[in-house]
Amino acid sequence: MKENSPQTSDRRTGPLKEFVWKVHQAGYGWFRLSIYGEPPRWVISSGVDGETESRHSKSYEPLKDEPGLFRAFANVVPHREEILGFVNQHGLLGSATIECTITDPESRSISAGVESLRDWMTEILFMREMVQLWDSVQGRDEKSIRRKIRWFRRGAWFDNTRVGSIPRSWSDGIFSTELDVDHSSLRMRGWVVHTDSYEPRETIERLRSEWIETALYFLQTIVNDKLSEHAIGRPVLQSRGHGRLGWEHLPSSLLGALWLQFADAIATNRNFNQCLFCKRCFEVAPDLARRDKLYCSQTCRTRAYRTRRIEAKRLYALGSTVEELAQRFGSDPAIVRRWL
Repeated sequence: MKENSPQTSDRRTGPLKEFVWKVHQAGYGWFRLSIYGEPPRWVISSGVDGETESRHSKSYEPLKDEPGLFRAFANVVPHREEILGFVNQHGLLGSATIECTITDPESRSISAGVESLRDWMTEILFMREMVQLWDSVQGRDEKSIRRKIRWFRRGAWFDNTRVGSIPRSWSDGIFSTELDVDHSSLRMRGWVVHTDSYEPRETIERLRSEWIETALYFLQTIVNDKLSEHAIGRPVLQSRGHGRLGWEHLPSSLLGALWLQFADAIATNRNFNQCLFCKRCFEVAPDLARRDKLYCSQTCRTRAYRTRRIEAKRLYALGSTVEELAQRFGSDPAIVRRWL
């Protein structure tokens, strides 16, 4: 293991071990795409044709060293700059890529694969909502669950905004998502379970008295739907030739792999922290790392310490007092004086 590599476990499922994705080595960028009759929209792309992109892309295993990559994705701020940083490191999502003609910085028309900013925002916020619900389940936080799931006589209704009326019938309450005008939140609402659904009445009555079980039922439904949406079936072994077997039904996109990784984390009840320095999510467990561990590696811990010292000196030169710096960095004044 490299010095700057976070400690990871090998509890990933087979498909996660074998999943390979590509990243364009020259990076990506944002382009304005104009479609007749519609206002221009932001799309992200490598800015080159498919053949050129394939020739200048590197293959890598995005989930090999980052068992919490789905959390890093959910934590991305849904703005262009932050999304671009994620794409340059991990590649396009691959689930909603379309071929369009775009204009490069040199005013040349190029047919390239693009993904819309709106799609990225929606997928980030959807994953974030589900991860937060899973966190509430792991923490046995019924209060947080009740803020989004409410029980009525007809069943359990999920609404992360509590805005608007609740339909009476199951068919009228099909789960829906809508990106808010400011693009900073995703409105999600729909029936979790309903007396008119196919679930046995005893199942509904059991869920009615168990908030944690209701949230788990909802997570099960949503995550399974996402796995189905990305054509991730039951993994089976198939011949790869040359005396070896490999997994069939691997994810066909990075987004599909992220949902499979999230499903695996739920199934194995794994916990993660986000490194305060590099923002990488790493697993915490008795045999891996303490629950209160703040950095994914000693390298990040050392770099964070050096960064604090440099920043403290800069602020001190601008007039901040030792006491103010100690409060800012959560340290003792005596330690801050040694930094200076």
